[in-house]
Amino acid sequence: MQELEPVFNKVARYFSLLSDASRLKVIHAVCNTEQSVTDVMTATGLSQSAVSRHLTHLHLSGVASRRKAGAQALYVISDTTLTEICRTACVSLMARESDELAVASTLQESAAQFMAQGVIDTPIKSVRPERSEGFDGVDSSDPSLRSGRTGSRVSRVAGPASVGAVSRVAAAVSVASAAKAAQ
Repeated sequence: MQELEPVFNKVARYFSLLSDASRLKVIHAVCNTEQSVTDVMTATGLSQSAVSRHLTHLHLSGVASRRKAGAQALYVISDTTLTEICRTACVSLMARESDELAVASTLQESAAQFMAQGVIDTPIKSVRPERSEGFDGVDSSDPSLRSGRTGSRVSRVAGPASVGAVSRVAAAVSVASAAKAAQ
């Protein structure tokens, strides 16, 4: 591991270029075309000093090139790896967030429907097993265990109505997970 420490330090410095949200805006503004400080200010809404500081940092780090055009300096990201890493991270995180929102939305809709009607109108019966053992190894699909007898561990823990409710919510989670996996 000792021999890799200089490599890890260099990679950490490289990734630190992506650790500031304002700098990410600046990178985005200059990732495809040369832009002046004024152009980057307009695109990002950042102050002139902030844009200049970030562009100088990127240039001194070797990931952005600078070219003089009269009185202006034009900047562009010259390190395609940085642009690819940034783009990949943005796309991946947005996709993950979108998936999480879709699953959360499905669960929220199922929960709201359950609370309003007491049942979920999704095809969850096919997900439920024929025989369902609970946490204590007792077959919770056995009608005698859901009859409300006080001697039943299942009815004492969850109550007769709750056993079915928990199964329906668990099935809704399974359906939502399967739908996510199918996408």
